[in-house]
Amino acid sequence: MTARLLASRLDVLATAVRRPQYRPEDHAVGIVHLGLGAFHRAHQACYVDEMLARHGGDWRIAGISCRSSIPRDQLVPQGCLYAIAEQSATGTEYRVIGALADAIVAPENPSAAIAWLARSTTHVITLTITEKAYQPSDEAIVTDLRNPAQAPSSAIGLLAAGLRRRQREGVAAPTLLSCDNLRGNGQVLKQTVLAYASRIDAALAEWIEREVHFPCSVVDRIVPTTTAADRDAAESSLGLRDEALVTTEPFSQWIIEDSFAGPRPPLDAVGARFVRDVHPFETAKLRLLNGSHSTLAYVGLLAGHKFVHEAVADPLLRTLVEGLMTEDLAPTLPAVDGLAADHYIRTLLARFANPALHHRLEQIAIDGSQKLPQRLLAPLRERIANGQTSRLICFAISAWMSFIRKRIGAGNAHALDDPLRDTLGKALVRGSGDAANVVGELLDIEAVFGADLRQHAPTRRLLAAQLAAIDQYGIMHALNRLLGGGKS
Repeated sequence: MTARLLASRLDVLATAVRRPQYRPEDHAVGIVHLGLGAFHRAHQACYVDEMLARHGGDWRIAGISCRSSIPRDQLVPQGCLYAIAEQSATGTEYRVIGALADAIVAPENPSAAIAWLARSTTHVITLTITEKAYQPSDEAIVTDLRNPAQAPSSAIGLLAAGLRRRQREGVAAPTLLSCDNLRGNGQVLKQTVLAYASRIDAALAEWIEREVHFPCSVVDRIVPTTTAADRDAAESSLGLRDEALVTTEPFSQWIIEDSFAGPRPPLDAVGARFVRDVHPFETAKLRLLNGSHSTLAYVGLLAGHKFVHEAVADPLLRTLVEGLMTEDLAPTLPAVDGLAADHYIRTLLARFANPALHHRLEQIAIDGSQKLPQRLLAPLRERIANGQTSRLICFAISAWMSFIRKRIGAGNAHALDDPLRDTLGKALVRGSGDAANVVGELLDIEAVFGADLRQHAPTRRLLAAQLAAIDQYGIMHALNRLLGGGKS
């Protein structure tokens, strides 16, 4: 059996493998992260690792898994060391990351999680907890508020408990930095935390409002699900077994609003960018990258593809997603200094086409009801306000409607992974299968579509016509008719 990756065994690594250029044990924790999944390990932790190598400082990370014990079980036996595999068409490069100092599971040890959040040396708390974890209706948040005497189970509840201890012990307020794909993620986090705190302690809510900073941020790096084959390949290259391996692409971006409550880690020295306003970058990323990803996921899965690179290699799907970005999405973007839309689109298409990066469409398709409002519905509204048609955006939405109908349908082996599954299912039952009725019932779900889109008759008709075309011809024939100028 191959030995596990450990600090004491790094000398057996091949010379081509990058390893920490510092002694991790010489640096204390200054950042706590909620949501210890693959994305954090491939993104924020990599920036911190490079920052420690170049500038030192007490900025290592204590990672908290809010639900699953898997990250802890992978990391702790390895002293929290792990490798990233940067995959490209020219090969895979491995790099060992030493930025993580601890990995705990909050449901098993909430007191330890709260203690890390409350420490005076914890200056920044970052989060990747997924879009649905910010919703007041999230089951874990509802459970915490119903049982205030119990240890919190939600990320928001844990934050509130940690902040409450800091307030009571006179510890300076931290910076709470959301790294989730939400529009105005810092403001969303602030509103969610304040709403929660106001329910349990009005004085705490006042302190949070006055002292805690909630900068917005934009994060970008494609991080597919790591497979057993990835781990086996890494073992062959590393000479050590890494159960915590994460796979990713060479590209990475991190834009951060320059608003910190206390000490600020020098992340700008290692490629991150501090700006006054992240909104233009956020809009470009949510619409061009995430909107295109969602489109490829729903159309691609309906067409029988499994991976992003397979979908974008399909000439019709590439024409769809390139046209979507160029014709419907890019014209809605605000001016961004240093970001040209045409160059960004070319970069995205190249990233999507990376054949070494097995990014599963199923992974992107999860939680569509939470993602579409920011990725596709927001630009749709802007185009409607400007009197413009949006045939490609609407096709992507129609594909999602067809996708959820197939996934909720009886006998489907793949269940729909979406927090609004029951609500969507009831709407589909009321729609009785007819495309126009299905569209009408789904548009009535305000949690997804708001109260306005159902009132816009041209959009209703276009969605109904496109869904009917998908029903009649199949996804690819319907797409071919759309792109060829046929009526759909």
